[in-house]
Amino acid sequence: MRHIGQWILSIASAVCFLAAGASLRAQTSPHAPKPVAVKFDEFKYDRDEDTEARLAPFARALRQQPRSRAFIIAYVGRLFRYGDVGARNMTAFTRLDLVYRREDAVDWERVVTVDGGYREENMIEVYLVPPGAPAPAPRPTLRPDQVTFCPSVNVSAPLHVWDAKQPLRFSASVREEMTKIVPGYRWSISRGTIDGGQGTAEIVVRQTSAEYQPLTATVEIGGYSPACETKASNASPKQLIHVPFKLDEFGHVATGDMKARLDYYAANLQATPEMVGHIVFYGGRRYGRRLARRGEAAALAAYLKNYLLNSRGIAPERVRMIDGGFREEWTTELWLGLPDGKAPTPTPTVSPGEIRFRPGRTRKRS
Repeated sequence: MRHIGQWILSIASAVCFLAAGASLRAQTSPHAPKPVAVKFDEFKYDRDEDTEARLAPFARALRQQPRSRAFIIAYVGRLFRYGDVGARNMTAFTRLDLVYRREDAVDWERVVTVDGGYREENMIEVYLVPPGAPAPAPRPTLRPDQVTFCPSVNVSAPLHVWDAKQPLRFSASVREEMTKIVPGYRWSISRGTIDGGQGTAEIVVRQTSAEYQPLTATVEIGGYSPACETKASNASPKQLIHVPFKLDEFGHVATGDMKARLDYYAANLQATPEMVGHIVFYGGRRYGRRLARRGEAAALAAYLKNYLLNSRGIAPERVRMIDGGFREEWTTELWLGLPDGKAPTPTPTVSPGEIRFRPGRTRKRS
């Protein structure tokens, strides 16, 4: 019986060996089926909707096939507005959803992104690609010359008006990258008279009423497809200001905050070339939490002016410095006024005799 059992075991081993050999030959045979990429899903891309639920089954499938890669192919729609999410950003956002925004995250290296071209709508395709399978080929349905590229149109209006007889300037900006269209400009206004610039990117409007009334300027851009929104409007300020007027005031703040405030101040100066800037600076008992040093207020004021001139391109004659005396803390006021008009009046709160400076010299800031 023992010999019979050994004989049966030998026959079984031989059968397994032959079966394994047949399987190996089938895998290496030129007639064996080759692995192919499998389209797992296809959906309309919309950043207003959460794609996580759509990608959840795909992520599970990738976990079950650890050797497979994910291919994300993005298609841009027929109507492409400047500022819309392009194929590169569509795939990037989808990849982020797949890699970072899930508990069952997928390794970054396993996800490949592809610009698929153009279709009727923004679309995303996701593929599972096993080892040895060729990459999926994009399947666009539109040529680039069949896509409508639309511009972004904006109108800038005067930031400040101080005289009912003041000419008002409105300017249009047209931004787009995909065409070589030369835009045309057609302006209309709610009141007043266009004194110059019709047909160009900037107009000058003269007010005709004795008292100031806000007005709206509208531009329509020609040369683009009727499918594009090419109209934009903006209005002048609701009321007059009294010059000079204080735009901002700040004390000891972080450097980034200080630069942001100066950037806003510079933008106002650039938008109102008829005005000049007055910087009123006050020394203080303290700078932040410590006692102030002698000359510190002037050094900081020089830094502010240097930033406006060298970093923001403001002409030197348009920035006027005023030493305001002393307050409890170092303070700066940013004013706007007219070149020949009245300068702001400083309002110190501490007399110079009350100030006790901290020992040491003030280092010049660059």
